[in-house]
Amino acid sequence: MKIKMIPLVLLLCLLSCHNNREILAETEFKVSTLTSDVLIQKTAAIPFSNPNKTAIATLSVSGKSILNGTATFKVVNEIGEELHCETFPAKKLIQPEYKIANSVLQEINIREVVDAYFVNSATFKPGDSLPYVSL
Repeated sequence: MKIKMIPLVLLLCLLSCHNNREILAETEFKVSTLTSDVLIQKTAAIPFSNPNKTAIATLSVSGKSILNGTATFKVVNEIGEELHCETFPAKKLIQPEYKIANSVLQEINIREVVDAYFVNSATFKPGDSLPYVSL
């Protein structure tokens, strides 16, 4: 009777060890959610380097605050391939007449520039300077 119990006990041990490995494997591959620090973003379908095809262009400002943030201008085609990506300080989006204004007005100006960025979109080509960006 004891000899018959040994294989049963071994089988139970192996099954429990096997289940533990599956649990460990599942915990190793958990997906973590990332938080984004994008403060403002504007997206539009614009012609880019080819007037006959449209691409998805995005202008976003990310960081701790709008004035101290980083602006990113990114263009991807319909497949999702990146055609152009440019990053620069968000302060470069401030229009010249707001350069000497207080920080509240400068922040409002950046919000307005981002919001109206693609209203009069022309055909951008890689290497062109972006509208409203003062270098």
